[in-house]
Amino acid sequence: MTETRGLWRGKCKLYHNYETEQDISEWVYGVPLRHCDGDWQIISGKGGAMILRTVDPSTLGECTGLRDKNGKPIFEGDIVHIFGGEHYDGVYECDEIIVVKDITDGICVYMEAAEYMEVIGNIHDNPELLNDRHKETGNDQERAAR
Repeated sequence: MTETRGLWRGKCKLYHNYETEQDISEWVYGVPLRHCDGDWQIISGKGGAMILRTVDPSTLGECTGLRDKNGKPIFEGDIVHIFGGEHYDGVYECDEIIVVKDITDGICVYMEAAEYMEVIGNIHDNPELLNDRHKETGNDQERAAR
């Protein structure tokens, strides 16, 4: 269960597509390091080689060490669906207890049973999951104020 504890992820920019005017980026996994110039980087290794990639610090999130019902590692910032419940965002973990925040009203919920959760996205790649769910509640102004 804890083999992924200490693993971090962050999103790095690969290049800018001028045809679509979008930044093309990818997730990288490893250990975060703050460079002397203030940039955050992730160190990862494949085949004995170390790779250092600069990442957007707002996307850094640590793995909780827990896995969802499909065996997928749950990271901070993931959006999860809890069976029999709603969608939640802002996954955080403390001593094998996951804290999630209800998208609708912002109330924190403490979960010990990750096997009832399914990762359906994250707050960086899938903000529409938060916005769509929030539009259903009619509390757009309240969400924007948070």
